[in-house]
Amino acid sequence: MKRIQLLLAKVKEKKLDGLLLVRNEKIMKENVKYISGFTGSTAYLVITPEKRVLLTDDRYVDQAKEECPGFEIIRHERPYTKTLSKILQELNVIKLGYEVNGVTMDIYKIINESLAEVELIETENLVESLRAIKEAGEIKVIKHAARIAGEAFEYILDYFKPGVSEKDLALEFEFNMRKRGADNLAFDLILVSGCRTTHQHGTPSEKKLNKGDFVVMDFGALYQGYCCDITRTFVIGKATAKQKHVYNTVKKAQQLALDLLKAGAKSQDVCKKSRMLIEDAGYGDYTGYGLGHGVGLEIHEEPYLRANSELILKSGHVVTVEPGIYIPGWGGVRIEDTIVIEENGCRILTPLSKELIEI
Repeated sequence: MKRIQLLLAKVKEKKLDGLLLVRNEKIMKENVKYISGFTGSTAYLVITPEKRVLLTDDRYVDQAKEECPGFEIIRHERPYTKTLSKILQELNVIKLGYEVNGVTMDIYKIINESLAEVELIETENLVESLRAIKEAGEIKVIKHAARIAGEAFEYILDYFKPGVSEKDLALEFEFNMRKRGADNLAFDLILVSGCRTTHQHGTPSEKKLNKGDFVVMDFGALYQGYCCDITRTFVIGKATAKQKHVYNTVKKAQQLALDLLKAGAKSQDVCKKSRMLIEDAGYGDYTGYGLGHGVGLEIHEEPYLRANSELILKSGHVVTVEPGIYIPGWGGVRIEDTIVIEENGCRILTPLSKELIEI
């Protein structure tokens, strides 16, 4: 109910009579779940000061009644716009907000043509701005997801040996993480080795590990609907002097950012200072300008740590901190943790060691 009241305050600021949130097979954003608790694949939420209504089809009516206290659950007719139109007339909604990035063009066209009596008004980031500040319960769940993922990572390290394929390691990792309580992967596992470590979003391949390879693992668990995000880089065998230098440069850049991140800090300042450390070490051509992203119900959500952002960080922001160096033809390094911003600093939710591991 607190979330709904905060959202209604934003609706009032926009001088809207109500807000429409959509979730279906084409739009799988998590805003409907965040506001109502509904976990099914099809729902149309109408939020007004007087009433909260969730329209869904016959597959989800009983489920919605269990998951969504405080909402009137209505099984919609086909097409759903017939029922939606009736509800809006009953609630005397004339100015209806909709999420500009929460509907496809065809959904917008259908709604616009079916609700001739309603003025559709674009909104953006009303719910996302609420989701960006995590509640204590959300942080607790993300931390638990991180514990599951971290334990699975420590387990899988024993399997990293020359001759083992990236794909086999990925399968073993996913299986073990699920055994430890993960509901799913938070995102498709990134596990790349050797020269493939420059593939920042590379998928596991048939490539077999070789002595001297860097390995980059970017992974996360999904637990009770919430994600975590962790990256660790390590070496098969003994690290060379260059591997150690690149790795330690990334580690120092991340630690600098962690030392600067707190409520009131400016995203652009933190990003620029972290990047400057990498530039000063001679790797400016091999790094990016972004530093991280929000994590929660989705693996990438508000807020984003970018060098061109005007973002001022607030307590409760949960973000990743993930500087990297990627040298074509040689390899790459990334170190990433999920953290929560607090008044006087930040707290790491993914407390795995960051010492360079040599396997």
